[in-house]
Amino acid sequence: MSPTIGGVGYGSPTGFATLPVGSFELRVTPAGSKTVIFDSLPHDYAERGQFEIVVYSRESGTLVNVALLSLDSSGTGTILNNLLAQFKVVNVSQVASPLNVFVNGTLLLSNIP
Repeated sequence: MSPTIGGVGYGSPTGFATLPVGSFELRVTPAGSKTVIFDSLPHDYAERGQFEIVVYSRESGTLVNVALLSLDSSGTGTILNNLLAQFKVVNVSQVASPLNVFVNGTLLLSNIP
């Protein structure tokens, strides 16, 4: 899959991309990478709708957030929720052995000292 808009530099606006009316997922990756740093649920885009997508970071060194701003007379906006999450585990327990971390029953991190 190739990007609809690619190679956007920091602080650089792009031209508009035209999409058909419908419901679309929005994904963001760093340029030249397939690592997804933002993934949204499908969002409905109306006929003749114009939007600015603002990608910004907040408290994460990797993942980003997205604001979808309507370019119309109402000036409304929406924050699209990122389906991805990051977490860090620090073992400060009294347990003498290393810990394993499971998420939804799947081993995610093992032998945390």
